[in-house]
Amino acid sequence: MKACLVVIVSGLVLVGGAQAQKRPTPDMKRLNELLFPKREATNEAHERLMKMSQGDREEAFAALLKASGEKCGKVTRTFFQGAASNGDAFWNVACSNGGPLSIQINADKEGSTKILECSVLKAINAGECFKAFPKQ
Repeated sequence: MKACLVVIVSGLVLVGGAQAQKRPTPDMKRLNELLFPKREATNEAHERLMKMSQGDREEAFAALLKASGEKCGKVTRTFFQGAASNGDAFWNVACSNGGPLSIQINADKEGSTKILECSVLKAINAGECFKAFPKQ
């Protein structure tokens, strides 16, 4: 069996050592839609958090962090930082025995999360915890 190398560069297709053939440039917008489908803009997990009292929200985040293996102890403060255009919500929490954390709640059916220490967020110049996102 022969190996075949296919490289697409600016609408040209190079196959093995064969001469380049002109191909139509793909519709990049459509390609992006297929590769990176938009998630629903509704974020049920975030919406439930918004409806909770501050105390209930602190307990919910403390349970999430404990289940995730994060060292936080008691959540002493929560702050909704803002949301991305795809519906992902960003919350910050202060902990009784750990550094503050940034929690991304994805707008998916599971309400999946990503957790990042606020010091890391600041170090990579990706924002600062407990400050609202700028209005766009």
